[in-house]
Amino acid sequence: MKLFGSTLLLCLSGVCITVIADDTDKPSNKNTKNLRRRNAVEENHVTAHLFAQENHSTPPHLAMEGMTTPKRTQGVVSRRVIIKYKSGHKANLMDTLVVAERNIRTAGLPDMRVNLDLEELDSLVVTAEPALVEALQHSPEVEYIEEDPIRFPLSSSINDHASSKEHRLLQESIPYGVNLVQAPEVWARGFTGEGVKVCVIDSGIDRTHPDFVRSKLSGASANIDWGEDGCGHGTHVAGTIAGERSNGQGVVGVAPDAEIFTVRVFRDNCAFAYGSEIYNAARTCKANNANIVSMSLGGPSQSNAERQAFDDLYDAGVLLIAAAGNGGNQRRSYPASYSSVMSVAAVDNNKNHASFSQRNTQVDIAAPGVGILSTFPIDGCQICPRNSNGYGAIDGTSMATPHVSGVAALLWQAIPDASASRLREALQNSAQDLGTPGRDTLYGKGLVQAVSALDYLEGPPPPPNTNCRNFPSDWFDSDGSDYTCEWYAQGTNCISFGDGYENGGYTANEACCACGGGTDDNNAPPATPPPVSTPPPVTPPPTTRAPISPSPTTSSPTTSSPTTAPPSAAPVDNNDDPSASCIDINGWHDIDGPEYDCNFYAIGLNCYFHGDSFMNEGETANTACCVCGGGTLVDNNDGGGSPTAPPICTDVPDWHDSDGAEYDCDFYADDNNCSEYGAEFSNFGYTANEACCTCGGGNIQE
Repeated sequence: MKLFGSTLLLCLSGVCITVIADDTDKPSNKNTKNLRRRNAVEENHVTAHLFAQENHSTPPHLAMEGMTTPKRTQGVVSRRVIIKYKSGHKANLMDTLVVAERNIRTAGLPDMRVNLDLEELDSLVVTAEPALVEALQHSPEVEYIEEDPIRFPLSSSINDHASSKEHRLLQESIPYGVNLVQAPEVWARGFTGEGVKVCVIDSGIDRTHPDFVRSKLSGASANIDWGEDGCGHGTHVAGTIAGERSNGQGVVGVAPDAEIFTVRVFRDNCAFAYGSEIYNAARTCKANNANIVSMSLGGPSQSNAERQAFDDLYDAGVLLIAAAGNGGNQRRSYPASYSSVMSVAAVDNNKNHASFSQRNTQVDIAAPGVGILSTFPIDGCQICPRNSNGYGAIDGTSMATPHVSGVAALLWQAIPDASASRLREALQNSAQDLGTPGRDTLYGKGLVQAVSALDYLEGPPPPPNTNCRNFPSDWFDSDGSDYTCEWYAQGTNCISFGDGYENGGYTANEACCACGGGTDDNNAPPATPPPVSTPPPVTPPPTTRAPISPSPTTSSPTTSSPTTAPPSAAPVDNNDDPSASCIDINGWHDIDGPEYDCNFYAIGLNCYFHGDSFMNEGETANTACCVCGGGTLVDNNDGGGSPTAPPICTDVPDWHDSDGAEYDCDFYADDNNCSEYGAEFSNFGYTANEACCTCGGGNIQE
């Protein structure tokens, strides 16, 4: 390492790169705007994600204190990355990091630190300055480097339609969702979750709440008390799983006698956690003998390390259940969209798909997630309604997820020797079919049903559908012609991999009869099936599968690992409609100028940190740019490539905010008013973010 003025020559393992060291206390004019944007993240963004990924409103009563943000030194933002080292090279990599840390201090760059040692995955989680990450990509000890993805709690909003009486329960009640999933009928057969441990990865739990049996609560966390919950999200989730029965007050959970082991990853401000923290928490769940891991959380980016960690846990017999996401679109949320994890969508009390719930081919099952009444911390919390008195209703796929986790606990008590894959099979194949006949993107296999699932487990396997044929008949998955429907018919391959490895617009769960897909002879196949072809290789490659049973023709093909870091700057395009493509809103840039267009937002974490701010012409990056989950879908099958007709939005009639008639939706359409004031100054029961189309609210007519 050599330092020449403000230029640092950093050499690691024989590879040298030039780093421009920031040697002034003031950022240049060019960097001022980006620093302002980072400050905006600290002030506004992180807690807002608790309430919506696409509807970017934050309840006015939320305090923005103690946010977790990237480390900054003189305008340089550190990156938190996962370094996958080559087998047997950990000691050499650690030596390299020690040298690097000593060198970068001389340049006044941010300190490097190792956040987690994931030895089972041959990986380290490291926070470091971008130039160091770039240098490490070329280290001979490193297999690849990827971003550590961000994960958020997946509640959508406080449900104001719940009456104040519901918030001040004096007598015990069974929420509608518990009845909708048939839990009381299974209680009557003697199964209440007794002896089954459900691990909840969330914001902690209020251990003093009277609706929890203290002896059935345990947990773990790093530097924060798992038995406290200033956020409130984890306590609400836990109440849906195991709210106490027959105590004369409050709510009853789906599996009221189940044990709850909670691993706290979200702090009192409900801010984000990293993907590595989530799957490290899941490993803690397994180490503490949890049967089920319930994750009411998610985020838009995937990670090879995270995928491998969850695959390993599922193969070890842990049932993994996660929220499908609250964007109300076709994009995939992770970890729910990994094949080893059950993805849970939300329905309302009429069994209709919730408008905020994700809809994609990874959705496995649905459960109640609208207006879910459950426990909140007694002393209040970030997401608690005012004067909640320990109870309240909230929306989200976060609320749907614990219903499935609770049903799984009932089943595991009834059939304690069932495997995780067998339990998952029963949950999905016994679900009440909703929407389009068969599996679909809104409900997956349908609404989870506890009685039907128990009958499925206790009875003989259902007879095969003799009228079913694979479609397309010559289908194989994206890893090649060895992975046909015949391969998926062996062992538990459908359960383990059936939602992934899409090819020609189909996964195995859609193409293969053995996985519940295919087509009946009486049902006409699509007029023009997409061609089946093997896609070109991508970097990084998908995590190599270890087949549960051998391929009928040859051994499992393997894919070599990359020697350089995979591109991780832009979020993956997770649009799940094979017949449509996405285009950015033509000419859009944010309020700060043309250089902040969709190309800018495709860099790094700009979508995550700034995508719902800096509105211009009624659009934010999250609505204007495909890379952020917005843009316009174009139908590729209509011959003309015309955009899909957008829904019609109308403002709430005659609305203006509490400061007077001049502050109406036209006022909020100017400048950055939605971002600055849209969640405040409520009037007539609405904020601008709820009343005005330009702020993402209004009334939508499809």
